[in-house]
Amino acid sequence: MKKRWFAGLLTLSAITLVGCSSGDKAESDKAVATTSEGNITESQLYDQMKETAGTTALQQLILTTVLEGQVKDKDDLKEKAKADVAGQIEQYGGEDSFNSLLAQSGYANKDAYEKSVYLNNLVSEVVESKVDLSDKAVEAYYKDWQPDITVDHILVDDEDTAKDIIKQLDDGADFAELASKYSTDTATKDNGGEIGPFGKGEMDAGFEEAAYGLEKVGDITPEPVQSSYGYHVIKLVDKPEKGALDDVRDELEKDMKNEKLNDTAFVQDTIAQLVKDSDVKIKDSDLESVLDNFKTSEEQQEDSDTNSGDATTDDANTNSDDSDSDKNTESDSNSDSDTNSDENSDQ
Repeated sequence: MKKRWFAGLLTLSAITLVGCSSGDKAESDKAVATTSEGNITESQLYDQMKETAGTTALQQLILTTVLEGQVKDKDDLKEKAKADVAGQIEQYGGEDSFNSLLAQSGYANKDAYEKSVYLNNLVSEVVESKVDLSDKAVEAYYKDWQPDITVDHILVDDEDTAKDIIKQLDDGADFAELASKYSTDTATKDNGGEIGPFGKGEMDAGFEEAAYGLEKVGDITPEPVQSSYGYHVIKLVDKPEKGALDDVRDELEKDMKNEKLNDTAFVQDTIAQLVKDSDVKIKDSDLESVLDNFKTSEEQQEDSDTNSGDATTDDANTNSDDSDSDKNTESDSNSDSDTNSDENSDQ
């Protein structure tokens, strides 16, 4: 149910480029494979990898290098990535199952995935460090802030089933039993449908609005709640009172950081500015376009507006050419008509 903030940032590749500059190919172009018909050299491998995955791989390498310069302890983040991957391997029943899942997701192996998790950790720490946590910012955030809540839910595919479940609950049926029987959310159906605690901005908008709209523990949504996942019946389990600012400041700051991590524009702008400040220069002319992916949201919008304007101009020119062509055709037709008229007159 929860949103994945990093999904739209970059597509991470499992491939690391073999470093070999074009200027010293003749001196150090070692063979990486040999055949009876000839050798495969480092430069050939580099060129091939550059063609197939160079842009994505270089993006990852640049981003990793730039972000490592912004964190206090990169080794700690690497260890966290290892521990996270180890936990996932156990969760999915061992390395064979995990590797199969990685292959389906486009990762070459566990090490490649671990690098992407490490990069994710780098992005999180750096973006969080850029969040404004001044007294003024925290006080403004506190005005509309609500504490995390916990709910039970039953997810079904159609509205009629959800309505029938609500009727059964009104007649005294047990929520947990109905969740086990009807819910299509396999992650929660066997624990009463429990989700949370969760805060604002973490769930599907329709689900979140309905959940926070419940006032008392035990209250159930009177109508099915539609989300991108289907139809929900939601029951309020826990809704703490909003405490004084000083008492909940740590929680506020945590929520402010999470909100910014889910803000694609903020993440993009933060990363783009760091790359600019790092004065990155691409030495391989074939890969110069790599930096196009490190633009602020404003720059991306300007590019979009420019492209849109160019397309409009092209359409206008096309229409103008079509109009001129029509006029020429009409003129030729009139000319032929006049010629025929003169011939008839002579006769």
